[in-house]
Amino acid sequence: MEIPQRKITVIVASLLIVGSLVSIWMRLRPPPPLQLDWKPIIAIQTGLGERLAEETVKTVNDHGRIVLVTNFDHSRGRTDYCWAAFQKELKKHGAIRIVATEVVTYDPAKDGPVLGCPRPTFQTLLARHAQTDALVFFIALPRWAGESVIPPHLAARIIALDQQSMAGNAGHASMQKQYTGYFTSGILSALILPGIRTEPASPPPAQPKTPREWFDQHYQVYTPQSVESLPD
Repeated sequence: MEIPQRKITVIVASLLIVGSLVSIWMRLRPPPPLQLDWKPIIAIQTGLGERLAEETVKTVNDHGRIVLVTNFDHSRGRTDYCWAAFQKELKKHGAIRIVATEVVTYDPAKDGPVLGCPRPTFQTLLARHAQTDALVFFIALPRWAGESVIPPHLAARIIALDQQSMAGNAGHASMQKQYTGYFTSGILSALILPGIRTEPASPPPAQPKTPREWFDQHYQVYTPQSVESLPD
């Protein structure tokens, strides 16, 4: 049976309208949520915590009292894989005891754009815990300002993880100027910074499989023996 021309026209017009509406919807619909792969992020942060604990153990010779310095109150329940990995690793060393956890806060109006620990707070912490064995900073130290930052009779040594300065001051702050003084003064025993590649790796590095491999690919540990290799 032959379909009337008018009916064909209606069908074609309807299909065109539907197609136009679909096209408009495709253009205007919100983009799908970004699917973030958390596995590498968790692995890197876990590797950071494990390596920070390892450097702490070395500094205190597997025995002593330590103080943790952070910019977040972890008792509030936020998941921090670096913090958790550090705590887990340290539990394997029963002769090391955490005697205090200091949560650093700052006032932007008074302290300015601080990345890490404000200098007055830093000096207060050193004086307060001068006779402990080590202070572990999960945040950047203030820029070195000379021997005046060291209180008399300071026994504690410092282990620091600085992710803020490298990210916030890229191209502006010299890690040598910020940290060489700490090393040469003898109070800084280990510093962890994001690794910097000066030239492409050849061949490309294999995909990391363990937290330690992720750490080795993205971070670097500096000690008094390697202070000259700090980034400019």
